[in-house]
Amino acid sequence: MTDVISHSTPSGRSHALATDEDGRPVFVKEPKPTRAKSTLRPEIQALRAVAVLVVVVYHLWPNTLTGGFVGVDVFFVISGFLITAHLLREAERTGRVSLPRFWAKRIRRLLPASLTVLAASAVGVFLLVPQLYWEQFYKEIAASALYVQNWVLASSSIDYLAAENVASPVQHFWSLSVEEQFYLVWPILIGVVVLVAQRLGARARHTAVFVALALVAVASFAFSVSYTDTNPGEAYFATTTRAWEFAAGGLLAVIGTATLRASNGLRTLVAYAGWAGIAYAVVTYSGETVFPGSAALIPVVATLAVIWAGDPDSALSPNRLMGARPVQFVGGISYSVYLWHWPIIVFGTIVFTELEVASKFAIIIVSIALAWLTTTLIENPARDWKVLVGRRPRWTALAMVVAMIVVAVPTALASQSMATQATAETARAATVAATAGECFGASALALPDGACDDIEHETLTPLPSFAVEDEAEIYTNGCYSDLVTPDVNTCVVGDPASETTVGLIGDSHAASWYPAMKTIAEDNAWALSPFMKSSCPMSAATKQDDAADIERSCSTWNDSLADELASDEPLDVVVLAHSAAGDKYGSDKATIAGFREAWAPLVERGTEVVVIRDIPQMTAGTNLCISETAGEEGACDRPENEAVHDDLLVEAAKGQPGVTVVDMNDFFCENGTCSPVVGGVVGYRDSHHITATYATTLAPYLGERLETAVPEIAGE
Repeated sequence: MTDVISHSTPSGRSHALATDEDGRPVFVKEPKPTRAKSTLRPEIQALRAVAVLVVVVYHLWPNTLTGGFVGVDVFFVISGFLITAHLLREAERTGRVSLPRFWAKRIRRLLPASLTVLAASAVGVFLLVPQLYWEQFYKEIAASALYVQNWVLASSSIDYLAAENVASPVQHFWSLSVEEQFYLVWPILIGVVVLVAQRLGARARHTAVFVALALVAVASFAFSVSYTDTNPGEAYFATTTRAWEFAAGGLLAVIGTATLRASNGLRTLVAYAGWAGIAYAVVTYSGETVFPGSAALIPVVATLAVIWAGDPDSALSPNRLMGARPVQFVGGISYSVYLWHWPIIVFGTIVFTELEVASKFAIIIVSIALAWLTTTLIENPARDWKVLVGRRPRWTALAMVVAMIVVAVPTALASQSMATQATAETARAATVAATAGECFGASALALPDGACDDIEHETLTPLPSFAVEDEAEIYTNGCYSDLVTPDVNTCVVGDPASETTVGLIGDSHAASWYPAMKTIAEDNAWALSPFMKSSCPMSAATKQDDAADIERSCSTWNDSLADELASDEPLDVVVLAHSAAGDKYGSDKATIAGFREAWAPLVERGTEVVVIRDIPQMTAGTNLCISETAGEEGACDRPENEAVHDDLLVEAAKGQPGVTVVDMNDFFCENGTCSPVVGGVVGYRDSHHITATYATTLAPYLGERLETAVPEIAGE
């Protein structure tokens, strides 16, 4: 067998090079060793220990090891190396790859521990987490049980309205999902190659496998570089952008047995270079690093170097340190440490709000303790469960399906139940808003001081646990373009035949005004045309975004919008709104110039432009605060000087003929304080989007101010 080679060192010690899929070496008959052998390859165990520890430290102290996230990439390379080596050994021994047997072993190795943590997380959500987060959290637990969590997060990464989703206790299962998808596809790939080359010799078979893996590596790496540049959020979680990392480990498994004949001195130098490369990425990378893309090369190549170097028999070998018992211990339980640490962090943050230094160290200790118990009582015994090992692989598969169903179905149903309740609450809120009297919502601030002092609202509308779902219908009626869609959607509400035509243009903050504008249009028989796109206000400047495709999409949308407005009869009024905190057009001067250039053709054609000043911004935990305090007056307020941003759209409007500013912030703030609850109505879906219910209560007052700004539309 070409992948089982005994390498004699100058001291006479033999070196077993082949490993099974978990890193245990496959030994050939060797001379009596001069010192005890480890039952596992020490450098791989050390890589596992370092990888999981830097991830844990990164999650607890993100500003300390800013690139700790690369620990995941280290794990990917290790998996690619070990699994490929295992499959090659089987192919050489039997002439084929047994998919059922391979998958059965992986199931017994990984799923018992992971499903245990998912079940514990589900219970933890029920006991510790406010209902505000149940729909999201249970959805992600179900996705994790089915090992598609990475694609759920990839989808959320391009959903602007999901940008404020909090981290769930199973968010880290995205990487485990990627690994499981790798375990599903990889043996099929290698098995097919082996089947095609089965009449060839071992060397030719290795060459065929090498070529196949090289093609995967090159294609995936090229895609990763390209997609990370255009859409880094989705690229981070996509399996296709990470496949080359597994393939890199696999390539080393194919060629590594020959290169490991290198001298101990060279291998020692390479080992140090590898560890230095990992340290460099961990210390210098950060959230600003465009990742994975080409940046992932450094941790991947560094990991390959450490594995290639093996365990050199040298007094200067880094494995003298990396082989220490504590390091090897952590490496042995690294999988379970990774499983447990993140749920404990999330639940700890929810319970204690802010984690102190002592609490963070306690989390590390508890994670290691739970990991040891899980490894000892579940992970290791599960590999050799007689009830499954002695049976055909189909029984292991059946057990897996049953276990996944036990976790996935209840959590999916719980998530769906919360979604159903949210829909019912949204309908209730709409009914209450339509039939409410004075002092409900914005009217509480419009009436004279003291007029609403004796009014008590028994129930908040919408309930804060479901406020995030109280969104404008424009997100679902086909009149709104998402982050990556460049098309301009044309819709008309109100009276399409009206002589008064009004446009509502902007990003999601403009969309927040849609319920109010729709009500005004219907009451006044206007023809209202909404033109909206996520994170893309009307501007002639080029949007500067981390994702190139979002940047291009916004520019294309603005160009198409300009053409659309120029080709039709001029609108009487265009109402503009945007997120003041979302300006990304370079300098303030460039941003202002871009706004003015975009609306200049409208003004020239006789359209009146009205700018709505951006609303105050709350904090991410505002609705949780409202839920916990039952809407107690003032409990969740924010100082106006912190909540209100400078609005460059307003600055652009200053001194411009045909352009007027409408400021509605007095319906959010008074006496220097901004409140998220007004007249029994929860005003915010999240930190900076208005609920549809509160927007509807603002309609009469926004309508009055629009008519004041443009008297020509009054009474139409």
